[in-house]
Amino acid sequence: MISNANREIGLGAAIVALAMLGLFVAIPLGVDAPENIEVRPLAPDFWPFIVLVFAGLAGAVVVLEGLSDRRRQTATSPVIASKDTTPETEVVEQDRPPAEAAVRVVAALGAIFALYFALPYTGIVLGTMLLLLFMMRFTGERRWRYILPIAILLPTLLYVFFVYVANVPMPLGLFEQLR
Repeated sequence: MISNANREIGLGAAIVALAMLGLFVAIPLGVDAPENIEVRPLAPDFWPFIVLVFAGLAGAVVVLEGLSDRRRQTATSPVIASKDTTPETEVVEQDRPPAEAAVRVVAALGAIFALYFALPYTGIVLGTMLLLLFMMRFTGERRWRYILPIAILLPTLLYVFFVYVANVPMPLGLFEQLR
């Protein structure tokens, strides 16, 4: 399926381009970073920079995978099915209809915006826990033994790191009195 490989290459290239746009345009123009920051991870432009670098690297990996898939598909000759091929062993790859994919993207973005507007009330920890629960179920994970520990531990550990190690205040919403 060379068209799938081409889609991967295009998607990866778009991710790399957006990351570069963020690194070289959005951060320099949109983030005020003082020159005299002693601890670099506390600088306002540090974490957006890190996120965009990793996004660009992930996009580059997607491009390389697409190129590898395309090379592998053009190098192999058409496969002739053997007599013992049964329908149970055949793998059929189906794409989602574009309308369904668009609805899923809009729903995910809606959930992220809901978190943004709910943060003053829920706080970062509880709001992120709820978002993770929703997103993992929404994307198809059904095993609660994975969903619950990830949704509880990840926000909690990140909160502990940022508040107690990096000394970055985080909103607790309704739980602000507990601090």
